[in-house]
Amino acid sequence: MTSSDPVLHAELTGPTIMGVGALGDYMVEITNSSSVPAQNVVIQLEIPSELSFVLLDREAEVDPMGNSLSWLIPEIGAGKDVAIRYRIQSNREGNHHQRINVQIDDLQLGACGFETKVQVNFTTPDAPMLPFEK
Repeated sequence: MTSSDPVLHAELTGPTIMGVGALGDYMVEITNSSSVPAQNVVIQLEIPSELSFVLLDREAEVDPMGNSLSWLIPEIGAGKDVAIRYRIQSNREGNHHQRINVQIDDLQLGACGFETKVQVNFTTPDAPMLPFEK
């Protein structure tokens, strides 16, 4: 890597604790902190089968299993960033890891991970209790 190569940083933000069946909004932000543009940036997001994609803010390539999304960003300008927002639903209790991979022209630049803890919520203050059948 030389001083004329782009330097990209990835950050994934969103809820770290969700209830089963809950929806969570997340954002992937890729920042080019160098003085040169980054071209043909591929961002890949992987989630486990215990989470499912519900909504995306931009079109993505989806793998056949539905657990990975990829975006091709033609260019991230020097000192600029790109944000991708998405919504997932938790399907099962446990600690579930999301992973971001960033590549430029088949060169793996780095990856970051994010853990979402899914808990079983029996009641919440906003939800009315349902009566038991007798």
